[in-house]
Amino acid sequence: MGLVSVTIVLVANRVLLGFVGIGDDTLEAAGLATSAGPLAALFLIAWITHRHFGVFVAPWTLLRCLLSAAVGYLVAGRLPDHSAGWALLALLLGGLAYLAMLLLTGELGRAELLRLRSALGLGPARDGNGAAGRGH
Repeated sequence: MGLVSVTIVLVANRVLLGFVGIGDDTLEAAGLATSAGPLAALFLIAWITHRHFGVFVAPWTLLRCLLSAAVGYLVAGRLPDHSAGWALLALLLGGLAYLAMLLLTGELGRAELLRLRSALGLGPARDGNGAAGRGH
Protein backbone atom coordinates (compact mmCIF):
# COMPACT_ATOMS: atom_id res chain seq x y z
CA MET A 1 0.00 0.00 0.00
CA GLY A 2 2.93 2.31 0.71
CA LEU A 3 4.19 1.96 -2.86
CA VAL A 4 0.78 2.93 -4.22
CA SER A 5 0.70 5.99 -1.95
CA VAL A 6 4.22 7.10 -2.92
CA THR A 7 3.46 6.63 -6.62
CA ILE A 8 0.33 8.76 -6.35
CA VAL A 9 2.28 11.45 -4.47
CA LEU A 10 4.98 11.55 -7.15
CA VAL A 11 2.55 11.61 -10.07
CA ALA A 12 0.30 14.20 -8.41
CA ASN A 13 3.28 16.45 -7.63
CA ARG A 14 4.55 16.17 -11.20
CA VAL A 15 1.14 17.01 -12.67
CA LEU A 16 0.16 19.81 -10.26
CA LEU A 17 3.57 21.46 -10.15
CA GLY A 18 3.73 21.29 -13.93
CA PHE A 19 0.35 22.98 -14.04
CA VAL A 20 1.03 25.83 -11.56
CA GLY A 21 4.77 26.25 -12.15
CA ILE A 22 7.05 28.11 -9.78
CA GLY A 23 5.29 30.99 -8.07
CA ASP A 24 2.82 31.92 -5.37
CA ASP A 25 0.84 28.66 -5.66
CA THR A 26 3.78 26.23 -5.72
CA LEU A 27 3.77 25.27 -2.04
CA GLU A 28 0.00 24.87 -1.92
CA ALA A 29 0.04 22.67 -5.02
CA ALA A 30 2.86 20.54 -3.55
CA GLY A 31 0.98 20.19 -0.27
CA LEU A 32 -2.21 19.16 -2.06
CA ALA A 33 -0.35 16.66 -4.21
CA THR A 34 1.49 15.24 -1.20
CA SER A 35 -1.83 14.77 0.61
CA ALA A 36 -3.35 12.94 -2.37
CA GLY A 37 -1.28 9.76 -1.92
CA PRO A 38 -2.16 8.98 1.70
CA LEU A 39 -5.78 9.97 1.06
CA ALA A 40 -6.02 7.62 -1.92
CA ALA A 41 -4.38 4.86 0.15
CA LEU A 42 -6.89 5.48 2.93
CA PHE A 43 -9.83 5.07 0.55
CA LEU A 44 -8.26 1.97 -0.99
CA ILE A 45 -7.68 0.40 2.44
CA ALA A 46 -11.25 1.28 3.47
CA TRP A 47 -12.60 -0.37 0.33
CA ILE A 48 -10.47 -3.51 0.85
CA THR A 49 -11.46 -3.72 4.52
CA HIS A 50 -15.15 -3.36 3.65
CA ARG A 51 -14.91 -5.90 0.85
CA HIS A 52 -13.08 -8.55 2.90
CA PHE A 53 -14.52 -8.03 6.37
CA GLY A 54 -17.81 -6.26 5.73
CA VAL A 55 -17.00 -3.37 8.09
CA PHE A 56 -16.35 0.30 7.59
CA VAL A 57 -15.54 3.32 9.71
CA ALA A 58 -18.48 4.36 11.86
CA PRO A 59 -20.18 7.39 10.23
CA TRP A 60 -19.89 9.58 13.36
CA THR A 61 -16.19 8.74 13.68
CA LEU A 62 -15.66 9.69 10.06
CA LEU A 63 -17.56 12.94 10.54
CA ARG A 64 -15.63 13.89 13.70
CA CYS A 65 -12.29 13.15 12.03
CA LEU A 66 -13.18 15.12 8.89
CA LEU A 67 -14.37 18.06 10.99
CA SER A 68 -11.16 17.97 13.03
CA ALA A 69 -9.03 17.81 9.88
CA ALA A 70 -10.94 20.75 8.37
CA VAL A 71 -10.36 22.86 11.49
CA GLY A 72 -6.65 22.00 11.49
CA TYR A 73 -6.41 22.91 7.81
CA LEU A 74 -8.21 26.21 8.34
CA VAL A 75 -6.03 27.17 11.30
CA ALA A 76 -2.81 26.36 9.43
CA GLY A 77 -4.06 28.12 6.30
CA ARG A 78 -4.81 31.38 8.11
CA LEU A 79 -1.27 31.82 9.41
CA PRO A 80 1.50 33.49 7.43
CA ASP A 81 3.93 31.13 5.73
CA HIS A 82 6.40 33.54 4.15
CA SER A 83 9.39 32.00 5.95
CA ALA A 84 10.45 28.58 7.16
CA GLY A 85 9.79 29.57 10.77
CA TRP A 86 6.26 30.77 10.08
CA ALA A 87 5.54 27.70 7.94
CA LEU A 88 6.64 25.40 10.77
CA LEU A 89 4.54 27.36 13.26
CA ALA A 90 1.51 27.09 10.96
CA LEU A 91 2.08 23.35 10.67
CA LEU A 92 2.42 22.95 14.42
CA LEU A 93 -0.66 25.03 15.25
CA GLY A 94 -2.72 23.29 12.56
CA GLY A 95 -1.78 19.92 14.05
CA LEU A 96 -2.62 21.09 17.55
CA ALA A 97 -5.99 22.41 16.35
CA TYR A 98 -6.68 19.00 14.79
CA LEU A 99 -5.79 17.25 18.04
CA ALA A 100 -7.87 19.71 20.09
CA MET A 101 -10.90 19.07 17.88
CA LEU A 102 -10.48 15.31 18.24
CA LEU A 103 -10.55 15.83 22.01
CA LEU A 104 -13.47 18.29 21.94
CA THR A 105 -15.60 16.06 19.72
CA GLY A 106 -14.89 13.06 21.93
CA GLU A 107 -13.17 11.08 19.19
CA LEU A 108 -10.11 10.86 21.42
CA GLY A 109 -10.87 10.07 25.01
CA ARG A 110 -9.03 9.31 28.22
CA ALA A 111 -8.20 5.72 27.22
CA GLU A 112 -6.52 6.82 23.98
CA LEU A 113 -4.55 9.54 25.76
CA LEU A 114 -3.32 7.04 28.34
CA ARG A 115 -2.20 4.66 25.58
CA LEU A 116 -0.46 7.53 23.79
CA ARG A 117 1.32 8.50 27.00
CA SER A 118 2.57 4.97 27.40
CA ALA A 119 3.57 4.66 23.72
CA LEU A 120 5.62 7.86 23.97
CA GLY A 121 7.49 6.40 26.95
CA LEU A 122 6.05 8.91 29.41
CA GLY A 123 5.25 6.20 31.92
CA PRO A 124 2.74 3.39 32.15
CA ALA A 125 -0.87 4.04 31.29
CA ARG A 126 -2.86 4.55 34.49
CA ASP A 127 -6.54 4.25 35.10
CA GLY A 128 -8.64 6.79 37.01
CA ASN A 129 -7.55 5.32 40.35
CA GLY A 130 -3.83 5.69 39.61
CA ALA A 131 -3.29 1.98 39.02
CA ALA A 132 -0.95 1.04 36.18
CA GLY A 133 -2.65 -0.49 33.19
CA ARG A 134 -1.36 -2.59 30.34
CA GLY A 135 -0.11 0.47 28.44
CA HIS A 136 -1.23 -0.48 24.94
